[in-house]
Amino acid sequence: MADKKLFEDLPVQERARADARGAPRLREPERRQVDMHVAALDDLVSEDHPVRAVWAFVEGLDLSALHEVIKAREGQPGHPPADPKLMLALWLWATVDGVGSARQLDRLCRDHLIYRWLCGGVSTNYHSLSDFRTAHMAVLERLLAQGVASMVEAGLVSLDTLAQDGLRVRASAGASSFRRRPRLDELHAAAQARVERLRAEVETDRMDGDGVRRAARERGARDRAARIAAAQQRMKELEAERERREKTNKKEVAKQKPPRASTTDADSRVMKMADGGWRPAYNAQIISTPEHQVIVAIDIDTSG
Repeated sequence: MADKKLFEDLPVQERARADARGAPRLREPERRQVDMHVAALDDLVSEDHPVRAVWAFVEGLDLSALHEVIKAREGQPGHPPADPKLMLALWLWATVDGVGSARQLDRLCRDHLIYRWLCGGVSTNYHSLSDFRTAHMAVLERLLAQGVASMVEAGLVSLDTLAQDGLRVRASAGASSFRRRPRLDELHAAAQARVERLRAEVETDRMDGDGVRRAARERGARDRAARIAAAQQRMKELEAERERREKTNKKEVAKQKPPRASTTDADSRVMKMADGGWRPAYNAQIISTPEHQVIVAIDIDTSG
């Protein structure tokens, strides 16, 4: 029995072979095929998309202050600019979408459906987008305040409970640009002397080919002198603040080093950052409603 195998008398069975088949038929993308699509932009965005609420909000705003500064008028030459209503809506939606760069917003206006819907065929570029935001900052702040007031009046936002938070923002200044008063006075005197010398050279060699380069150096010297003067003015404010603190915390102030001001960014000051390091920075103060997550106020200062 040990030499016998189980089922040894059964005949050998061969597996049936499948018939030969060709290559599979697939639908592959063909991007060079000429095709036509007829559709309105408004049909491509759903009726309940949040961007429609942003556009409805902008349409209800009084933008007469922005229309008054437009130079292109009927019956007069000039290329018409984009509607301020469109520019405001683009920046509002970009803020909601977390976009703060004018160049990125310009790309989205060409490539993203929602931004294309807002534009409605109106061409934009990053220069006009950036210029609009910087030129009408006061008007935009006023419109934002009106919007928050309208939401409070409608009961959408409650100001009964507010939260305040600070955010340290790195300044565009190096640590080596901070100087004490004696050094600032020396730099200011040297800068003034350099400006006077370069101005005399420009007047003498105005007809010479080097006059243009000397004029450029003079402008640079004037700019440096202005920044040093701003640092001196900032030094006066810091010294006045130090005198006020000495009246209440004389021992603590005595341990501190003399104040310094930056010749690059006079308004900045060295602060302790979140990682424990000390760098030139600003302190952004943000006030918001915790329940509705609406920012109602923001300010930039240099307090520690």
